[in-house]
Amino acid sequence: LKSVKLISNSTLPLDRDRVVVDEYLRVPDTKGRVYALGDCAASLSDKLPPTATVAEQQALYLSECFNKYYSKLDVVDEKNRDVEVPLPGNVTPALMPWNALSFLNKILCKSAPEFQYKNRGAMASMGFGGGVTDLKKTD
Repeated sequence: LKSVKLISNSTLPLDRDRVVVDEYLRVPDTKGRVYALGDCAASLSDKLPPTATVAEQQALYLSECFNKYYSKLDVVDEKNRDVEVPLPGNVTPALMPWNALSFLNKILCKSAPEFQYKNRGAMASMGFGGGVTDLKKTD
């Protein structure tokens, strides 16, 4: 995949034309104020494929972090200018992609402050009423 010019022309640290992130999806040396996700983010510790499933789970992880933890620090306030954004508390991975079944996430997954990708397997449609699935490597 070729990165978009916004990423390749940025001054952010890059790895294979993707923005380097830590286990909290934060860009290093930004005091926890810059985040990257999806196919423009590259974690050095956990090589994840640039797919929509990964991006979706990263987005749900960051939304929970912003709503539960990061919103407590007013980054616009001048007195917090040099304060690093604190690390989040425990976040439950989004194994279930549907809100109606999201209660199962807490039952099936362990919460942790770091982003955790959960593989749901793979599925492909093969025309009307047909398809194949691969559930061998699911979490």
